[in-house]
Amino acid sequence: MSNIDLDEELAIQESHWQGRLITIGVLLVIGVAIGVSAYAFFFRGSTQDARPTEDITVGRATINANLIISGTAGAQLISDMTFRSAGRIGSVNVQVGDSVRRGDVLASLEADDLANNVTTAEANVASAQLRLTLLLEGATDAELSAAEQSAVAAEATLNQAIRDAEDLLDGPKDAALAAEEQAVLSAQIGLLQALRDRETLMDGPTEVQVAAAEQAVVSAQVAVNRAQRGLDDLDDELLNGPGAAELAVAEQAVAAAEAALASADASHDRLLEGASSAELAAAESAVSSAEQAVTSAENALSNAQSNLDAADAAFRSARLVFCDEFLADPICSSFVVPLNTTTVDGLLGLLGGTPTSTPEPTPTGTPPPAPTATPIPVVSTSTSVTALISANAAYIAAANALETTDDSEEAAEAALDAAEAALDDLRDGADDVDIEVSQAAVLSAEASLQAAQLALDDVVAGPDQDEIDEAEDDVLSAQAALATALVDREDLLAGPDTFEAAGADDAVRSARATLATAVARQDDLMEGPTDREFAAAEDIGRAAQASLDAAIARLDETIQGPRATAIALERQAVRTAQLAVSAARIQLRNAQIIAPFDGTVAAVNASPGEFVTSATTPPPIVLLTPDAIILEINIGETDYPSIQLDQGGVVVFDAMPGAPFPFTVTKIGLSPTVTQGVVTYAVTGALTILPGRPRPAPGMNARGQIITDARTDILVIPPRAIRRRGAEQVVDVRRGEAIEEQVITTGLTDTANVEVLTGLEEGDVIVVPILVTGAAAGNQAAPTLPAGIR
Repeated sequence: MSNIDLDEELAIQESHWQGRLITIGVLLVIGVAIGVSAYAFFFRGSTQDARPTEDITVGRATINANLIISGTAGAQLISDMTFRSAGRIGSVNVQVGDSVRRGDVLASLEADDLANNVTTAEANVASAQLRLTLLLEGATDAELSAAEQSAVAAEATLNQAIRDAEDLLDGPKDAALAAEEQAVLSAQIGLLQALRDRETLMDGPTEVQVAAAEQAVVSAQVAVNRAQRGLDDLDDELLNGPGAAELAVAEQAVAAAEAALASADASHDRLLEGASSAELAAAESAVSSAEQAVTSAENALSNAQSNLDAADAAFRSARLVFCDEFLADPICSSFVVPLNTTTVDGLLGLLGGTPTSTPEPTPTGTPPPAPTATPIPVVSTSTSVTALISANAAYIAAANALETTDDSEEAAEAALDAAEAALDDLRDGADDVDIEVSQAAVLSAEASLQAAQLALDDVVAGPDQDEIDEAEDDVLSAQAALATALVDREDLLAGPDTFEAAGADDAVRSARATLATAVARQDDLMEGPTDREFAAAEDIGRAAQASLDAAIARLDETIQGPRATAIALERQAVRTAQLAVSAARIQLRNAQIIAPFDGTVAAVNASPGEFVTSATTPPPIVLLTPDAIILEINIGETDYPSIQLDQGGVVVFDAMPGAPFPFTVTKIGLSPTVTQGVVTYAVTGALTILPGRPRPAPGMNARGQIITDARTDILVIPPRAIRRRGAEQVVDVRRGEAIEEQVITTGLTDTANVEVLTGLEEGDVIVVPILVTGAAAGNQAAPTLPAGIR
């Protein structure tokens, strides 16, 4: 059997021309497709481009060059207002839509500490200013006196130190020795007393001490019995009710309170009714009597003054007679009235009698002594001395009488003032204060009546559990006091224990130590000062001298006034305090949101109690000026050169279609904004709100145009009449029956017309294709702004 080759059996036998035919077929299909596409592109397109035309005569018109823009409405002033410091919001004073004025506080943090800091800083400024004023005014008389007093005190201290040093050198004085001896003696007495006390303690209690302990026990037992009787009385009262005496006392208190209330009501009623005719007549009579008393006092004062003048004249006359006889006496060289006690004693000496004191005028305001006759023993026949002494006594009596009369006149005038005041009060009637006082008296009487009634109710009701408990506590307390007294008596009878004996021994040892100390001080005093004491005395002297020098220096500075450096320092302190006030006020303002301009609150994003910082978002309050709307526009770099200030334009807002708003360019930004390679500049325009038009709100989107240039009476053609031929602009011009291409140059343009600079003349006819589409023919065009902006 022969082998079978599977590869050869299964191989496909292909024809040599089969592959070539397939390739040729594919190429033919591709060629047909390309031909069909070319035909459809060129021939069919030419057929569609064939559009109807119209003839337009070249004429003149006005062209406004417009720049198409879009923008956003905004407030002329808008402020995202935040707090400059962190804290918890204390108050929010506005709501959305509120109108505010510049300087109004819109919100504030909890800032009591900051307000206190402002007050403290202002007080510090006042204090610093006061110190500067006092410094500039110089030292006062009191300060000069104080400086002088300090210098005098320092000098006295120095003199005392010198005297102490001298005393130290001279040795102890007798008084110091006597004092130390007395200290030793006192210490010895103290030691003896300690020894006696220890002996008494060891001997046991005396009869007096035992009797006192017994008496304490008896007193404690009496207190226990009294407390027990009080508790028993409460129990009896609880069982049998209150006694007749207690009820009578309580009822009497209620009756008295009712009477007091009736009296207060009556007084209040009389006060409201006013004074009666009798009361007015009595008050007027009192005024008349007081006036008569004043008149009498004035007459008495006049008489007293006349008597004093007469006494003065009599004294002068007696002095003249006396001086004729005793010219060399000191009385004749100087005139003094009245004579003092020494001078009167000298006159009595001239008479040869015993000097006696003559009463002098009493000080103002004190009652004068009763006039007494001065006994003048007659030893000499000279009457001038006697007459002078009598005249002096008469003058003193007249002066005292004048003083008394003057006091009487003042008292009479005071009584008249009081009577007139009382009469005025009656005529004027009761004022609000009197009525309030009377009402208070009525209320007080009512309260007293209520308290008395409550007391009566308590008596009728009998003791409650609290009173019984209190009585039982008193019994227990008295029993405890009795037990303490018994223990004290037993301790006294038992004699001193170990601790008491040790205490007595300690007292004896302390007394002996005190005696040893006193003896040592006495020995030191007898031995004289040591070198250390001498050195200490010298140190004290040097310190006193330094204090004196410092006091003299301070006195000199006080006299010379403040130095320029001190004044400058105080002025700097005032300035520093003022800066502190400014800083405190700034901190307080930082805790507030204050309106920077007149406007309307656009947003409130804060509530009291919230914690905020200067970086809180959204801002707590947004403030804007809705009455001054601006238009914010972004202009590309190619259009930027054509924008100028005061150029006009018009926009339509998407939210208010059909209502155009004129505007004027008011600000052109110089700083560019680059976004993904596109450069723009910010331009601001002021919108004009026409009467009856709605007001755009900040944030509304707008579309419109800016008139960048305007030309009048120029040749114009429609833009669709121009087509490009390479770098040239050409139009079709009808010349007779032929249509020719004409090269032109153009200038200013808008969406409706193009300015023709060269190539055409007025009256030429150009052929322009008509642009009509199915969609355009079937729909009515919406109203547009000038230049076609919808």
